[in-house]
Amino acid sequence: MAFTPDNAQANMEKLIEGLQEKFDQLFKLRQTPGLSFHDKGEIDFEMAKLNQELLHRRLTAAFDTASATIIREPTPAEISKLQGTLELMGKDINSIATITAVIKFVEDVMTENAQRFGDILKTVST
Repeated sequence: MAFTPDNAQANMEKLIEGLQEKFDQLFKLRQTPGLSFHDKGEIDFEMAKLNQELLHRRLTAAFDTASATIIREPTPAEISKLQGTLELMGKDINSIATITAVIKFVEDVMTENAQRFGDILKTVST
């Protein structure tokens, strides 16, 4: 059986659920009457570590979810542009039109990737 992004997402969700469950258990333990100051401090320390790990895992999961919808396979039009550009690059680059076509393609790819990255950042930060 092949490992898929859905498997990774399900595993991440299970991990987050398990971490949250441990955090809740520590919270209940912290409420136990008669705990010493030292014991409460130890529990607080463990809760802080778990809380930080939960935040990290949730942000990672949000990024993975966002990038799955934004980072996509190239469209047929993009593939066609790339093939045309590669053909031009294989020929002698002796005309200004050829040089302009190659530069325009590279600029388009860079601009589109920057826009996708910006979309990922917007999605993760919301």
